[in-house]
Amino acid sequence: MAAFFVVGSAPLLAYVVAPLAGVAIFPVAVVFSVIALLGAGLVRAAFVGKTTWRSAIEMLAVGALAGGAAYLVGRVAASFAR
Repeated sequence: MAAFFVVGSAPLLAYVVAPLAGVAIFPVAVVFSVIALLGAGLVRAAFVGKTTWRSAIEMLAVGALAGGAAYLVGRVAASFAR
């Protein structure tokens, strides 16, 4: 549960950091998400018996697919709302 909170909160930090740095929020959120997913994958490796890099890349791939699917569902839902 704590891991979900920490990793899930990473993109939200962009709303704090980006305005302070004077940069766009979305790219910062992407970078934070990638770092959080890779970190979660590195920790996961200790529990699943895979190499750290393989586990990290798998976690990043699953996170990217989930994010893409959520974006697609949002686009489809928005098309019905018009």
